[in-house]
Amino acid sequence: MMFDANGVALDPRGSLAHIDENVTLIVQVPQRAAAPEANLLQIILPHILANALTTLTERDSTFKERLCEYYGYEYYGCFRRKKTWMRCMLLDVAFPRSLVIASHLFRRSNEYLSLAMMQISDIDDEKNGLLLFKPLKYALDHFQISFIRDDSGVFRLKLFDPSIKDTRIIDLKDRKGNDVLTTEQTGVLFNSVSRAKERYTFDVATTFGNLDGEPLVFTGLERPYYRCLNLQARVARMIALKKNRIDASYDFEDFWTEVSLDDKMEMFHRSIMNADQAMF
Repeated sequence: MMFDANGVALDPRGSLAHIDENVTLIVQVPQRAAAPEANLLQIILPHILANALTTLTERDSTFKERLCEYYGYEYYGCFRRKKTWMRCMLLDVAFPRSLVIASHLFRRSNEYLSLAMMQISDIDDEKNGLLLFKPLKYALDHFQISFIRDDSGVFRLKLFDPSIKDTRIIDLKDRKGNDVLTTEQTGVLFNSVSRAKERYTFDVATTFGNLDGEPLVFTGLERPYYRCLNLQARVARMIALKKNRIDASYDFEDFWTEVSLDDKMEMFHRSIMNADQAMF
């Protein structure tokens, strides 16, 4: 499927989706037999943009623990301090549990579409989730950031909303102007920093611009569903183009399908070699 400079497909046939009061997104698919991903975009975008709530996150109380176990139970710290701390998979820092959200990549509010549109039979499938510091989860939900796979197989943060480039992540505000982190949560964060017995590796001055290009951290072969990350990134790009947030020439290679086991092993061994080189 080809798009013009404004992110609109080059064909007269299409479907309409209203993102908000300022943006209307047209998704168009050629008359000829379309690729599966094109059909997916045509059908899912009106729902994911117009109707998807972001508040329905943790109906399953075990989702956090299962994400921890899937991505590396010990490393992600679910057992630390009587399971009261968890690690953000982007910042690679442990936070008090209440500050780390088990984030659904394909939103729970679209659960009724998950099987037909994304081939996900269980919305709480571990591959449909990431563990993220609360402001990062909000920015991902609202298409301000994405995680895009590069040529080496690494998922890196792409900042699609330059208006928050210089904003400290702890200062992010929602669309109504309210702080994403509540006063109580900010207090918990600063209290944990001040009371840490070891040097706390999270810098509260970190901005979204500082994180642009930073990788998601994985400890083994397990990865989230590529198609969920790809869909979110495609939507984020379209919104950014419509709001003139990015240059019209910016694009990225699609990564709809997961890599093979051989490719996973190659990436895993390459990461080990890179780690060895960094140490010695």
